[in-house]
Amino acid sequence: MHTLKAPESLNPEEQAVLELAAQNCGGLEIANRSDTRGPAVRGGRNKLYNLKDLDYAKKCCDAVCRLVDWQLLRTSSKPKHYELTNYGWQLSRKLTSQAKENN
Repeated sequence: MHTLKAPESLNPEEQAVLELAAQNCGGLEIANRSDTRGPAVRGGRNKLYNLKDLDYAKKCCDAVCRLVDWQLLRTSSKPKHYELTNYGWQLSRKLTSQAKENN
């Protein structure tokens, strides 16, 4: 079951993964391409990778597994592809509305 009550309880990498999926019509993938020097979370043309912090991509990949466990993401029909669940969509909307309020 869902143990998360508020989006603030997610760490920054988990929040970034949810926001990326929401920006990409609910989908994302973990892909290994040369521009990220290893696996990274990608949604469309966007990627969760930081050249100055090479561990960031790994933390985001690990966050995907936790989000699947928490039923915020589910596996897609393609390997290494994930989709937001209904609960994931709700939480991502809360994240984006909070971000707009803070700006």
